[in-house]
Amino acid sequence: MWQDALRVCKDYVPTMMQQVQDEYDSIVSKDPKGTDNYIQQAQQWEASGDHTHAIECYLKVTQKVNPDLRVLEKCWLKAADLAIKFLDEKKAQKVVQVVCTRLIEITRYIPAAELYVQMSMAKEAVDVLITAAEWNRAKKGDWKRCLDVAKQQKDQQLLHKYVAMYAATLIKGDKTEAALDLYVTYGAPALKQNFNIYKHLASYMLKKKGTNTAASYQEWSKLRRILQEVVTQATKNEEFETLLLITHYYATRSACLTQPDLKKMAAKLSVSLLRHSDVVPADKAFYEAGMMCKDAGWENMAFFFLNRYLDLAEAIEEGSLDSIDNADLEGTDIPLEIPLPEALHLSVSRRPPSNPPV
Repeated sequence: MWQDALRVCKDYVPTMMQQVQDEYDSIVSKDPKGTDNYIQQAQQWEASGDHTHAIECYLKVTQKVNPDLRVLEKCWLKAADLAIKFLDEKKAQKVVQVVCTRLIEITRYIPAAELYVQMSMAKEAVDVLITAAEWNRAKKGDWKRCLDVAKQQKDQQLLHKYVAMYAATLIKGDKTEAALDLYVTYGAPALKQNFNIYKHLASYMLKKKGTNTAASYQEWSKLRRILQEVVTQATKNEEFETLLLITHYYATRSACLTQPDLKKMAAKLSVSLLRHSDVVPADKAFYEAGMMCKDAGWENMAFFFLNRYLDLAEAIEEGSLDSIDNADLEGTDIPLEIPLPEALHLSVSRRPPSNPPV
């Protein structure tokens, strides 16, 4: 009877439509079968081609009418689907915004994000995933999907906001190398808010063990590419210029190690890196310089650098550089004032002996 009354009002007395609808809503809201009534009414409006009223009916199914979250989600998604298919873009966007807000309230984050994506609302889609702390979902691939959607919007500021968030998540999860790949893929703009991330990537590589090999070339090359982008775009920044130079030395050294006849060039690059032992962990720098000089047949230099390494290792264990004698380095461009490395580059068992033979 009510459906007939509503239909008659719509066709013949449209001015009374709202009054009759309000009376119907008042009765349905108190009816245990209120949800079924709204769905039935919505389906009838839909069948008659009145999609606007059908959407309104589906949206009237609220938690007050029905506490079943599955039913709510189904009705709201139906409303959004009709809006996307039959309403103009502006009206459809309003309906989707209402539906997504409700879905978020009942913790249906993924359907909300998918709706936003469908409407090309990339920022809102990524915000839902992030604010909802859907980290596990993100780790399974949604981060990439969201970043790709943001990239399609051609909004670099939006894209790199979320690239930085994802990179921070990877770093926190001890996946710094994946963060390195992330910036190789999406680029490394010279945004000040990203500088700490770039510095962390550089610091990670400078401290990493086992990077004095030919196999490490790809990693050094990736970092060099990132730092090159930053230096090229940024206003003069000596810190990043220095990091780029150091990374270039390391990448070139790894490349040299692929050719046996370039051992001496690799050794020269290792010695050159000692100029930056206030940035590179000093014990690592001297150890690698000593071993490279040994391989090149430069016995005196190898002996000096490895002894210096042992002195530094002992100082690190003691927690102070006060006992280090810098007399032999005076007059060189190797820095005398260096920070105390946080940890030893090599464990005690792997260190060369005191007065190492060369």
